[in-house]
Amino acid sequence: MIIRHAVKEILNIPDDTPTNMLYSSTSVKGMSLIRAEWEAYIQHIIAVHCLKRTNNSIVSKVRDLDSEITTLLKKLNLPEDFLTNQMENSKKKKPSESLRNELRKREFEGWKNLRSKGKGVELFEGCPTINRKLFDKIGLTTSEWTTYFKMTGSVTAVRVNHGRNTGTNRCRIPSCDEIETIGHVLGACRQGELLRHNRHNNIRKIIANALRNRGWKVIE
Repeated sequence: MIIRHAVKEILNIPDDTPTNMLYSSTSVKGMSLIRAEWEAYIQHIIAVHCLKRTNNSIVSKVRDLDSEITTLLKKLNLPEDFLTNQMENSKKKKPSESLRNELRKREFEGWKNLRSKGKGVELFEGCPTINRKLFDKIGLTTSEWTTYFKMTGSVTAVRVNHGRNTGTNRCRIPSCDEIETIGHVLGACRQGELLRHNRHNNIRKIIANALRNRGWKVIE
């Protein structure tokens, strides 16, 4: 809990940011945060796994290593044969990596099932490479990067999000009566029309220059 609250405070994101998002993989717009509750068992499993590989007869008489691993996997709600299957299917992966990946997948499933903040989350699986680059803050200012996490967790200050309205979910701009969603604010609201035009022109210029560099004649 201390780590979670510290990360939220450092990033300046709201306290109601989904916990599942923090522990999901960066490939699905999560943060891949280490969860101490997992690590206690994962590190124990790795230690036992290393002892088992030594094939030391004295150790095997003193401790029931297989039973110990089984008990630890149950603590993580994983099947008894999880590590065996993982080692057979992917010999390059370390046991700790396989365990964390599986637990992060489970967190992502929990994130998708959230009633309000889980809407559309399943679509995040479509662009893993871009998601990882966004997590690395490439091309984003600190403010934009923080806003990215708020948008991903559905905790931005738009009225459609839980706890962000004053009795209505309609746009706060008087001349606009649409529902105030992120899509509306970024793509339709009159208040941001000039910003959208400017964004469009900048993107058009980037594409045009790329084509000119290849020898094409371009008209903007």
